[in-house]
Amino acid sequence: MRLPTISVVATSVTIVALCLPDDGRAHDCVVTDWAIARDIDAGTAIDRKRQFNVADKRVHTYVRLNCTEVIGPALFRFERNGRPYATVNLALRPSSGWRTWASVRGLPGNWRVSLEIEGGKLLDDDFVVEP
Repeated sequence: MRLPTISVVATSVTIVALCLPDDGRAHDCVVTDWAIARDIDAGTAIDRKRQFNVADKRVHTYVRLNCTEVIGPALFRFERNGRPYATVNLALRPSSGWRTWASVRGLPGNWRVSLEIEGGKLLDDDFVVEP
C-alpha cells in the first residue's frame, strides 16, 4: 500500500472506533412507544399530554423499546428551563417489549427530557408545567 492509502484507511478505522461504545458494540434499540404522561398504571402511560399543572404532582416519561442487542443502561435526562435537573439511570436488558419510565416533580417551567441508550441519544421531547 502507498502511504496516502494507509493514512486514509487508518483515519477511517479511527473514526468508526470513536463512534462505537467502549466495547465496540452498538445497540439495536427501536422505540415502539413513547409518552409523557400524568401517571403510569400497570406499566401503561395514563393521560398522555404535553402540558401539565402543578396540581399534577409528578410528570412521567414512558418508553417501550425493542432491543435484541443492548448492554448499557437507559438514561432519562431532564432539563428545567434550560438547566440540568435530574438524571435517572435504569437497567436495560434485551427484550422485544421492554417498558421503563422515570418521573420528576411537577415544578413550573419549560422542560426537556432525553433518552440515552449506551451513551447515545435516542430521542428527546419537551413538556410544560404551568403554575
